Amino acid sequence: PKRAEYEYAAPQIVGENVVFNVPGRKTIPSDGQKHQVMVAEITLDASKKFVTVPKINERVYLTARCKNSTDYLLLPGEVAVFQGNDFVGTQRIDVPVAFGEEFDIAMGPVKTIKVERKRTKRFRENTGIIGQNVKISFGYEIKVSNNSRSEAEIEVVDQLPVSEDEDISVENIKFEPQPSERDRDFPGQLVWKVKLKPGESKKIRFEFSVKYPKDLEIQGL
Repeated sequence: PKRAEYEYAAPQIVGENVVFNVPGRKTIPSDGQKHQVMVAEITLDASKKFVTVPKINERVYLTARCKNSTDYLLLPGEVAVFQGNDFVGTQRIDVPVAFGEEFDIAMGPVKTIKVERKRTKRFRENTGIIGQNVKISFGYEIKVSNNSRSEAEIEVVDQLPVSEDEDISVENIKFEPQPSERDRDFPGQLVWKVKLKPGESKKIRFEFSVKYPKDLEIQGL
């Protein structure tokens, strides 16, 4: 069947507001319910990004980074997300997106890229001349496997503990390989960008120690 043709609304800036003048007349029932009116149908180019935070959830998620290349201000609200012709679900745009701005849309978990995180070491010892300090050493390993048919770059996010107490120190930090990024705005955050060919797996290993006075109670270690 022939695709229906629509005359789209023309956006106008009125003060601090955006007004969409929808052509023609529309019948809106007075039933107290929400009703949709076609304003425009737009297609945006997107670059995909795979992200995982295995400390919280051992899943890899696909995120689409889009750029608003239209004449419209994209308003906050729900959007229907499709991957190809497949309906993925609904997501929200939380803030207005102006022309030329970029924004991210979550596309859901990916089944063909696997991630596993395990603790490889936890060793407690007393240190100092008379054992007045406690040092706990940790080791972790993250394995990322690409079971898809195409090459993929996965952003792996983890973290080191951060101390704001001068009596508590984080030391003996080791990485294999070194993180791709260390975000100054988020102290302790670690980011590795792992490129994998189809069928390839790679491992990330890191270690650290936390030292503190033995009479101090530390939560979460």
